[in-house]
Amino acid sequence: MNRLIRGAFWAYAAATCAGCDDNFLPYNQVEGTRILGISAEPAELIPGESAQLSALVTGATSYRWSWCPVTLGPATGHACALEEHSISTASVAVITLPNDLRGLCEAAASVAAPQDGLRLNCEDERPSIAIRLVVEADDGPVSALWPLVLGENGRAPNLNPTLTAVWAEGAPLQDGDVVSPGKVLPLLAVASPTVAEDAESLKVTWFVTGGEVDRARTAYAPGGDLDAMGANTWTLPESGEDAALHLVIRDDRGGVSWLSRQVRLEGGAQ
Repeated sequence: MNRLIRGAFWAYAAATCAGCDDNFLPYNQVEGTRILGISAEPAELIPGESAQLSALVTGATSYRWSWCPVTLGPATGHACALEEHSISTASVAVITLPNDLRGLCEAAASVAAPQDGLRLNCEDERPSIAIRLVVEADDGPVSALWPLVLGENGRAPNLNPTLTAVWAEGAPLQDGDVVSPGKVLPLLAVASPTVAEDAESLKVTWFVTGGEVDRARTAYAPGGDLDAMGANTWTLPESGEDAALHLVIRDDRGGVSWLSRQVRLEGGAQ
């Protein structure tokens, strides 16, 4: 039984990279257009009901949401092996599936597709469909693929893990707080008390638009210390007007949420 969702998020540029070299930024340092996370509320979509899809995106000017039951893997840009269903062109989308998925399950099971794709397998304990988001911006399109878990009536649904605050030097960090350029800022991300439900593992990715953090990712294992997952240090940039911190938390079962804070650099142009 495939209870856990492995490799639950892929993001990839839809265009080729011209003039690229080896000077790539670390994954968690954000420039330009990025899709940093996709989430559904509720975290599991029960057939016949609806879920709201949202994304943490930087630099986007338009959105295009769709879903697919089987993808052909990274060699094809995760092209859909069956019909790809459009959802919305709004930044926040609503997806509804039919009550009876038998036909879709049979079609997904019969299509030939590589193992590195994402396939709806209705024999799994937690089957999923592939959600695709394509965003457009001045620097070109960016696409992300994410598995939305299908729920089941009568089964306790997964809940999205949540971060309620991030503290810096003993006080909650707020949007618009003024910090000194180059300052080394100890941080503690505070998780909801229910975040470690059902003995599941959790991961937090620490994205920044300026400066750098000591650890790009932190994690929690069942029975561990949640405070350790939330502890990090952010060294602010030496110059500029502002910098943003985006924390994306994910669980083993497809639950995702995020918390963002933008600070102003003291002495920067306003």
